[in-house]
Amino acid sequence: MNRMIFFLLVAGVILLPLPFAGVVDWAWSSYGIFIGVLLLTTSFTHDPAEIRLAARLLAVPLGLTLAFCLYVLWQTLSFGADSWQHPLWAAAAAALPGRPVANSVALDASVALDALTRFLSYLGTFWLAFLAARTSAGAMAMLKWVVLGTTAYAVYGLIEFAFDGNALILWFERTAYIDDVTSTFVNRNSFATYVGLGVIASLGWLIHAATEIGLPEAGWRVKVVSVIEQGGPRLTVPLMACLLLMAALMLTHSRAGLLSTCAGIVILLGLLSHRHRMRQRLMPLLVAVLICCSFIVGLSSGTLQRIDTMTSSEGRVEVYYILLEAIATRPWTGFGYGNFEQAFGLFTNESVSGYFDRGHNDYLELALGVGLPATAVLLAIGWVTGRCVVGVITRRRNMVFPAVAVGATALVGLHATMDFSLQMPAVAATFALLLGVGTAQAWRTEARRHSASEQPD
Repeated sequence: MNRMIFFLLVAGVILLPLPFAGVVDWAWSSYGIFIGVLLLTTSFTHDPAEIRLAARLLAVPLGLTLAFCLYVLWQTLSFGADSWQHPLWAAAAAALPGRPVANSVALDASVALDALTRFLSYLGTFWLAFLAARTSAGAMAMLKWVVLGTTAYAVYGLIEFAFDGNALILWFERTAYIDDVTSTFVNRNSFATYVGLGVIASLGWLIHAATEIGLPEAGWRVKVVSVIEQGGPRLTVPLMACLLLMAALMLTHSRAGLLSTCAGIVILLGLLSHRHRMRQRLMPLLVAVLICCSFIVGLSSGTLQRIDTMTSSEGRVEVYYILLEAIATRPWTGFGYGNFEQAFGLFTNESVSGYFDRGHNDYLELALGVGLPATAVLLAIGWVTGRCVVGVITRRRNMVFPAVAVGATALVGLHATMDFSLQMPAVAATFALLLGVGTAQAWRTEARRHSASEQPD
C-alpha cells in the first residue's frame, strides 16, 4: 500500500476518538468521507492483482456484508408491498389526508442511512487495513500505532483524572462520570472498551517482541532473568503502554469493560499457548506482567466493588424484554437500521423508568432494526474471526496478529451483550482496523502465494 495512504488511515483512526469518541455528526460524517477518499485513491494506486486476491480471499464475508447493505437500503425505499411497511405510515396517511407521507420499512429512513454510512466507513477501514497489513512489517507498524494512539488517550484521561479534578473533557465541562476516567469519551463503558482494545493490542506487541528474544534451556526463573536482560529495548515501550492502559481501564470503574477485556486476554493467550514453544516464551513474560498488574489493581477498589454488584441490571432487563417483544412483531423486516429510539417508544411501558436512547445490547438492537437479515453481518464477522483462529493454529510465525484480532472480537462481542460501545465510531473503527490486520495475516505465506499464482495475468 502507498505509504501516504497507510499513514492517513492510521491517523484517521487515531484522531477519531478526539471529538467525543467520534459521536458528533461532523466527526463521523467527515470520517466516512475520509475513508471513501482513501478507498477511491487506493483503487487507482494499489496493485490490481493484490486487490483481486484480497477480494477472492474475502469473498464470503464481503458477499454477506454487501447483502446486508443492500437490505438496509431497501428498508429506506418508499415503495414495495404494503405488508412490508410499518402500519404507522398507514395511520399517518389517514390522519394527514392530502399530505405526502413516507412509506418505507424504516420508521426514519434518514437515521437508517446515517447508520449505514457509519457501517460502510468501518467496512472501508477493515478493507484498507487488510490491504496494508498483507506484509508482516505493515501489520506490525499498524499494531504499534494503535497501541500508541490508545495509550495517548489513556494518559490524557489519567492526567485529567489525577491533576485537574476530572472536570473537563478537552475544554468542555464534564457533566457525567466525574469520578471515572473517560478521557475524550463521555461514557466510561465505551472508553473501557476502547482502552481494552489497546490492552489486547499492546499484549500482542509485547508477545511478538518477546518471541524475538533467545531463551536459554533452563528453568522459568532463569528465563525471566533472560527476558529482563535481553528484552529491555524491545519490551519497555509495549510493557509501559500495557500498564498505562490497564490503569486507565481499572479507573473507568466499568464492570463489563474490565470483564470483557479479561475475556479477550484469556482467549488471546489461550490461542497462542497451543504450541509448546510459545508457552515457554509466554510464561516468563506473563509472570512479569502479572506482578506489575497486581500493583495496578490496588489503584482502584471501585471497579472490584462494582463487580460484586454485577447483578444490578439498572433497568436493562426490562428493556431487553421489551426489545424481544418488539422483535417478535416484525422478525423479518425490522423497524429500520439504527431506529432504536423510533421503535422503542412504540413498545415501552411503565416497567421502564428513565429514558433509553440505546438498547444496551447491540445484538437485540440490531435485530430490532434489521430483523433476521441482521444475521448476515454477524455471519460475516464470524467467518473472519474463524479464519483468524485457523490462522493462529496453522501459521508458524506472525500468529500474534490473528490472535489479537480474535481477542479483540471476543472483547467487543461480549461487551455488546451488555452495552453499546460498538456504536461509538472510535471503538468500531479501531476494532475494524485490528480485525483487518489480523485477517490479513491469517493465511500462511505459502497459501497466499498459491492463491496469487492462480490470479489471471
